[in-house]
Amino acid sequence: MWTMSHDGGYRYGQATTNMIESFNGLLRSARFLPVTSMIEYIYYRSVKLVAERRTQTLSDLQDGHTYCKKSRELFEKIEEKASAHKVIPYNEQKGVFEVITARYRTTNGFWKGGNKHTLNLFQGFCSCGKWSRHHSPCSHIVAACLVCNLDRKQYIEGYHNLTILYEMWKYEFYPLPNQAYWTFPLAYNWEMYGTLIADENLRKNRKKRGQRGQSQRIRTEMDNSQRVKTCGRCGQEGHTRRSRRCPHHGH
Repeated sequence: MWTMSHDGGYRYGQATTNMIESFNGLLRSARFLPVTSMIEYIYYRSVKLVAERRTQTLSDLQDGHTYCKKSRELFEKIEEKASAHKVIPYNEQKGVFEVITARYRTTNGFWKGGNKHTLNLFQGFCSCGKWSRHHSPCSHIVAACLVCNLDRKQYIEGYHNLTILYEMWKYEFYPLPNQAYWTFPLAYNWEMYGTLIADENLRKNRKKRGQRGQSQRIRTEMDNSQRVKTCGRCGQEGHTRRSRRCPHHGH
């Protein structure tokens, strides 16, 4: 939260840059595979992802859309929310407004809304902070634009644009030729290692869904810890400080 408040909007609302964890969640179903099969799975999964996103982006461009589907859905929700706000102009020539959000009751019976936000259209400021973090107009900006008859699209950063999105997905994968047609020599005596097959007996036993301890990763000898338990109270081995076997338990 500190970075989102003090980074000046350079992270575009992202609280973390650990992309490895995001990609790891996408490939969770490949954890139990051998190394060779895992690499092959990652390769073809990436090929499929890039091809689908490139095709979708080109299709949206041909249909005359300016923004990607996720951004269009986001803007529709923001416009619907902005129509219920109350806008109080303080200085239209300088773009200074006060916006009061509408009150509504949640499904849990609690009342929300009724907040006041100040904004300056010409300085790119809104007290909610969403504009500077996500680089797209919040509902307060849209509400002020409706009062002033301004185009809200001028406050949308270019990364929502399909032409910018296509620059990311335009790069292609090329099919790999059959192994018999490779022009470089293979590793020496690679046949001696044979075919690697995962040992399903090393898979961690699954518990009930929703409980901690679920894992789809194959367990190896590295997961079998041989560390001896030592009590933090009496210093004896074979139990922990919470065990009833400790002489000082209950004291």
